[in-house]
Amino acid sequence: MFGRKKKHKVQYQDYIWMTAEMKTNKLLALADDDKPVLIVSSFDKTLKHLQTLKPSFKILESLSDTDNNSGPWLLNSKKILEAPISQPIYSGEVHIAFTEHYPMPDKDHEIISKIASAFEHPSISFYLSLEDPLLTMFNSGKIMELMKRMGMDENDNIEHRMISSAIVNAQKKLAKKVRLEQYYDDEETWYRMNYRD
Repeated sequence: MFGRKKKHKVQYQDYIWMTAEMKTNKLLALADDDKPVLIVSSFDKTLKHLQTLKPSFKILESLSDTDNNSGPWLLNSKKILEAPISQPIYSGEVHIAFTEHYPMPDKDHEIISKIASAFEHPSISFYLSLEDPLLTMFNSGKIMELMKRMGMDENDNIEHRMISSAIVNAQKKLAKKVRLEQYYDDEETWYRMNYRD
């Protein structure tokens, strides 16, 4: 009651496509967005792959490099965690698109909270696919079958609070199996080396 601040929950959307290729295509299409776009990944390999496919994406060395130009920008989430943020560094609207949830839930929450406080008007979304390691670990094949039965194709995505809750639960289950987290530059290696079934 006294001395406690109520935590503000950051709002975001999880958009999930059937394939990693379609997810990548949707991320690349963000370069044509009307407002500035910041694409965030926790894995350098993902950022370099996106820049190879779309050279207009600029990889930032720090969060403050956004310097009020329109992007599109690429940023490793490590740079978000390293940045001292006491006030917003960017005053306009910006679309922040994550290429994945960080596997460990506490760090994922810290990244989301910190990036939200760095921008005055952020719109935050996660671009995921049923082929992403976190989702394949927890039987994404059933979701894909359901999407196909509903007549959805690769262009369609799903998003719902229940799915976002299921992702958080999957992260919590995963965190219980990780003894000592080691950082790796690509997502698949991170899961192979850290997750012990």
